[in-house]
Amino acid sequence: PPMKRWKPSFSILPLLLIAALFADPEVDFWAEYRALLQIGTQTWTWDSARGPFLAAAFNYKRVWYLGETPILLSNQRARLASAPPPLPGDRTKAVWVNAYNFLTLCDLLERWPTDRVESSRQAFMIGGRSSPWSLDEIEGKMLRPLGDPRIHFALFRGAVGGARVPREILHSTT
Repeated sequence: PPMKRWKPSFSILPLLLIAALFADPEVDFWAEYRALLQIGTQTWTWDSARGPFLAAAFNYKRVWYLGETPILLSNQRARLASAPPPLPGDRTKAVWVNAYNFLTLCDLLERWPTDRVESSRQAFMIGGRSSPWSLDEIEGKMLRPLGDPRIHFALFRGAVGGARVPREILHSTT
């Protein structure tokens, strides 16, 4: 039998609108993505022989059953589609990594529940381009040519053993 969605008794959308009034423009662009990360990321610490250890995981089930998840995904995708193409430089790297990670998370949440990650064939509209981008195109045409080996570790692919869902958006200064 299909699982019923849990409907929360509170709404985070008014909080997002209030936060948008006081936010940095770069951070505001990713408001919905940031909200999904804050809702879904769980962290915990424990003491080990080498000192405190911090672990983090993304709770897909928690995000999936939040009634506003489709709205957050749709709004962030619309913002990506209508944004001007990013300019070259460090900001470009941050924008494309965030776009890649958000769209991977979006793809996984839209196919939830799934017991395995498959290569996405879905294409996404970004930056007013007339044709959609695939995740492979974003990685191969926009990120790899930047020549930064850290990109490999920043890209979330949804696979066990790969980079995890980031706990926060990437800024051009990080």
